[in-house]
Amino acid sequence: FAFAPIKRMQLCEDGVARATWWENNDSLRGSKVGVSVENLKTREVLRHPGLKDPTITSLMLTSGLWIEGMAVEGWERDLGVFGLMIGLATDVVPAFPGFFIGMTVNGTFAFGLQKDFYVNPQILSQHDRGVNITTLTDGFRKPLTVRVLLRTMWTQTTLVEYYVNDLHGMTLTLPHPASGVLDGISMNLTALHTLTLPSASFDES
Repeated sequence: FAFAPIKRMQLCEDGVARATWWENNDSLRGSKVGVSVENLKTREVLRHPGLKDPTITSLMLTSGLWIEGMAVEGWERDLGVFGLMIGLATDVVPAFPGFFIGMTVNGTFAFGLQKDFYVNPQILSQHDRGVNITTLTDGFRKPLTVRVLLRTMWTQTTLVEYYVNDLHGMTLTLPHPASGVLDGISMNLTALHTLTLPSASFDES
């Protein structure tokens, strides 16, 4: 995708229409990608002990990635946010090597800069979709699941879409290519797939 995938407009129980995941977009999910435990300390690959080789390559990033995760128990008492840290190939701010996109304990979707793992991100902006955590989890009976679509374009920018329990949170364009460094912040990364799209390659010369 060079533009964001199609959404389903759903009338929620509170009478508000919201954009949600459209099931036909499931066709974007391609082959599974794994990462070896040995490479976890290099910060060059997805940090997830349950996944195996190969590492994330530039071809995968330009074809696109489908990332799945789940908020860890107690996240609301720990950092008060959960989400994904996306490493960028060029440091936007040297002290903040990653970009954070996620959700806060107040039910707002947020993005900002991430200094390191297991610390609060520096939130730059929050978007209120008028939902709360209790509603999304059906009274905390359901887990908070995350789906992220990420693709570095020929313009050397990176398009990111973020969903929680199929609710569309945000679509962002990051100003640099993704580096392949990905990490869950108060979130376990559970699966990684390529997208079924051709590579949106760019000339690095």
